[in-house]
Amino acid sequence: MDDSNRIRLTPDAYTVGWVCVLGSEQDAARALLDEEHARLPTPHDDTAYIVGRMGKHNVVIARPIGQGKANAADVAVNMTRSFPQIRFGLMVGVGGGATTSPGPYGGTRDIRLGDVVVSKPQGKHGGIVQYDTGKKYPEGYRIISHLNKPKSALIAAANMLRSNHNCNGGNMKKYVQDAISRLQGWGLEYFYFPGREHDLLFRPEYPHPDEGEDCSTCDRTQTLGDQSGD
Repeated sequence: MDDSNRIRLTPDAYTVGWVCVLGSEQDAARALLDEEHARLPTPHDDTAYIVGRMGKHNVVIARPIGQGKANAADVAVNMTRSFPQIRFGLMVGVGGGATTSPGPYGGTRDIRLGDVVVSKPQGKHGGIVQYDTGKKYPEGYRIISHLNKPKSALIAAANMLRSNHNCNGGNMKKYVQDAISRLQGWGLEYFYFPGREHDLLFRPEYPHPDEGEDCSTCDRTQTLGDQSGD
C-alpha cells in the first residue's frame, strides 16, 4: 500500500495498542480509523502493524500470527517495545453463544447479534473471567481466576460512553455505518447486518448437524425464547 501521501509520526506518538486475533476483526478495526498513517520501521520486531488516528488518539493495530494466549502475549510484548509510549492495550474481537447480561436497572437482558459488549469490573472480579482456569467440583465447574481490572481512566471513559448512549444515543450508529461503508468500498461485502432472522440461540443440549458456522440446516424448533430481539 502506498504510504507516500500519508502522515508519518514517530513511534513515541502512539499511546493506544489494539490487538485483534482474527483477520475480520483487524479489518473492522482498520475501518474505524479516522486517518491511517504511514507504516514505521520496527527493528528486531517481525509484527506487521497498522498505525493511525482514531479521534484524538494515535493507535497501533496488530494481529498475532495465530490464536492462543502465547501468541497474543508475544504481540503485546513486541508492541510495547516498538511503541514505548503505549498507555492502554485493548483486545477487541467477536464472540458468540452469550445469552444474557445484567440489565442496567436490575434483571437481565438478551445479548443479540450486533451488540457491543464491554467488560467492566464488578465486586471481586476485574471484568474478564478466565474460563480456562478453574476447578471441577461435584456441583460443577468453578472459575478461580480473572484478569486484573483496567485502569481507572478506561473505566471512567466506559461509564461516560454508556451514559451518552443511554441519554442521547451517542454516535455509535454513525460510526458503525461509516465503517461498514468503508469496508464495502474496499470490496469486503460480507460486512453487513444479516437480519434478526439469523440471530438464533439454540438449546445447549441440541446436537448440531455439523460443526460448521452455518446453522441453515438446524432445527429451529430447538431455539430458546424470543428470537426477535425486542
